[in-house]
Amino acid sequence: IENMISAGKHNSVWADIDRLCALVDAIGRDDVGVCIDTGHANLSGFKAEEAIRKAGHRLRATHINDNHANGVDEHLAPYMGNIDWAAVVKALRDIDYAHDFSFETHHLTSCFPAAIQPELIRFSYQLGCYLLSGEAEKP
Repeated sequence: IENMISAGKHNSVWADIDRLCALVDAIGRDDVGVCIDTGHANLSGFKAEEAIRKAGHRLRATHINDNHANGVDEHLAPYMGNIDWAAVVKALRDIDYAHDFSFETHHLTSCFPAAIQPELIRFSYQLGCYLLSGEAEKP
């Protein structure tokens, strides 16, 4: 169950990570967990790394994307907005996260001609490898 947005015209009660965790706990099934959308957390005024730590063992999926916390769900690639990616990666390591690391970055490619989109997809792969390598956590 994904954290939603509570900002601007969006006002979802499911932006609250504590409430989301309580829902998952109440459902009480191993096949139901939390999906942290880093962009939604940022738009809602939460630090993505704090949301990840609160979700803890409940975290089963990610929607990894960046934005400028300006009220627009920009779906940018990491480092293109203002999320602290070193802190996000450290939080994932701290909770021993071992599930999917899924980019939700369609605005990385959608504004470019189709002919060069494959290179941007390859770049996304390299960016994911960098983030997961531990290099992102180094000062």
